[in-house]
Amino acid sequence: MGGKKCNKIITQGCIARPIYEIHLHDNKRTAKVSAFYYDLDASIKQVASSVKPGGKSIYVVGNRKVKNTELPTDQFIAEKFEENNFKHIITYKRLLSNKAMPSRNSPTNEVGKTDNTMLYEYIVVCEKI
Repeated sequence: MGGKKCNKIITQGCIARPIYEIHLHDNKRTAKVSAFYYDLDASIKQVASSVKPGGKSIYVVGNRKVKNTELPTDQFIAEKFEENNFKHIITYKRLLSNKAMPSRNSPTNEVGKTDNTMLYEYIVVCEKI
């Protein structure tokens, strides 16, 4: 996701504010992040159209940081499924204890400035109405 260049920046929904905060620091990164969320939205629309009423959709995601701004991907997924005739049932939050990626990195890409990466995974459960 996010492989195609995107010149359109997301300005609505729960992801708009974090994307704007990234935009204040780096226009190029803003376009890459927006491209990812546009592709994720398109993917959710395809999944939603194939699920029968009463069927469930379960996504497991991590909320990563870009330019020191955490992106609420779990909320974005719930929001987009609700726009596609689903009801958000619950989001479970679980500590990632044995993950393969480092627990700290440099979200600003500045040497020596580190912060936590994904410490939790979010399991988003939605049901088609």
